[in-house]
Amino acid sequence: MSRSFLRALFCVVLLKFALTTSYYKDSKVLEVKEDDFDNKVKSFKVTLVKFYNESCKKCVEFSEVYKNLANIFHDLVQVLAVNDESLSKKYKVKSFPSVKLFLGNGKESEPDVVDLDEDKDLDDLVSFTLKTLKKHVKQRASKFLSKVFIIIRLVKFYAPWCGHCKNLEPEWMSLPKKSKGVKVGRVDCTVHQSLCSQFNVKGYPTILLFNKGEKSPKTAMNYEGQRTSADILAFAKKNDKALSPPTHATSVSDLKEKCSGPLCLLFFFNPSTKEENLKTLKSFSSKHSAPFALAYSMVGENEQWQRVFGLKEFPAVVGLNLAKGVYLPLNSDFSKSILSGKVTGNKLSEDLKDTNDEL
Repeated sequence: MSRSFLRALFCVVLLKFALTTSYYKDSKVLEVKEDDFDNKVKSFKVTLVKFYNESCKKCVEFSEVYKNLANIFHDLVQVLAVNDESLSKKYKVKSFPSVKLFLGNGKESEPDVVDLDEDKDLDDLVSFTLKTLKKHVKQRASKFLSKVFIIIRLVKFYAPWCGHCKNLEPEWMSLPKKSKGVKVGRVDCTVHQSLCSQFNVKGYPTILLFNKGEKSPKTAMNYEGQRTSADILAFAKKNDKALSPPTHATSVSDLKEKCSGPLCLLFFFNPSTKEENLKTLKSFSSKHSAPFALAYSMVGENEQWQRVFGLKEFPAVVGLNLAKGVYLPLNSDFSKSILSGKVTGNKLSEDLKDTNDEL
């Protein structure tokens, strides 16, 4: 046997080993063998399974889509990958990769199996999987939506028959390539009518921007500009510093967690006006974008802070930059302007420009 043949054989074996061991390393996908497969799919109510073959080029390309699918669904369903000829025959897999949804009926019964179309992109797979899940795990649908909207920032609500939606598609698909920081998704309103109604979608396409971790229709920002990737991306970046709701800080560790940016506004509320002040501050944070964080403490809750900041009149607000270890008490007029509910995020950012420089 020649050395060149042995070298080629070794390379093939090495490549095969690399493919089978690196597909889903450090991901939410669990690779299983035949002897453990039945136990896995029967023990869970819902399991996503990808059948693949290591020699399949399309399987390699699809692995990234499947890993992203697993990231979205892993805390709702079990996500498996199978490279086994006998299992592929048992479940009538005709081509690779093939994705199926297994719906468990208990350990004594065979699971129901639903075929998914591996030719779909990630958004369509998410949509189709959710549609199937709704029949079997309705009580967990709201948790799924929360998960999706935490991951996805820009969402396109559309209808398959809509001409404007079809024209937008190439621009929409190019967004992730132009900016990795902007996560996009889509909702088919002919499938998810109640969801589209919840977000007050009246025409197609409707594009909404969500704050990080934010899911409320009241705080979703409606995009009304030109339907080009450049304009949509500019809108997303401009509003990327949307305010998060104010958080209650009772300790130094709270401040370090909630006020880690270059500027944080720490409010001190009187107990008697707490509810009113907090309501105004939450309303402000839900409507405006500004490059700082909001936190609050109650008067008397941490008297050491009040002494260090030299606060005597309340409500009061202090600008903090914990990275530099500096602070600046802001005047009472500034505090009143925010708590009046009349100031805008842009105006506040302008007013704070000098403060930010000082900090």
